[in-house]
Amino acid sequence: NDRYEIDPALTRITRLPRQSRWDTLARLALRSDLYAATASIVERIARSTAAADAADARIDAWEQRNAGAVARARGTLAEILSLDEPTLASMSVLLRVMRNLAA
Repeated sequence: NDRYEIDPALTRITRLPRQSRWDTLARLALRSDLYAATASIVERIARSTAAADAADARIDAWEQRNAGAVARARGTLAEILSLDEPTLASMSVLLRVMRNLAA
């Protein structure tokens, strides 16, 4: 969560408008999909690293093997999380970035 700023992303999703039923459903879907993408990343790390290693070492190893994708993702995530106001569009892009890391 800390490495990919999941909690700040969830906070921004929570700040999205809830003016209609569809806004509320979109927020719920984004939140659920972010949890699922995070779980997929964790699963990918777990499958591709040595179980005997400490968690931080496993994450470091996975990030080193995927340095390009991780750097691109971190840049995009930082840009999105620096926006003054979250939008459905920016949070959708954030989610796509997380899914791409899991792929």
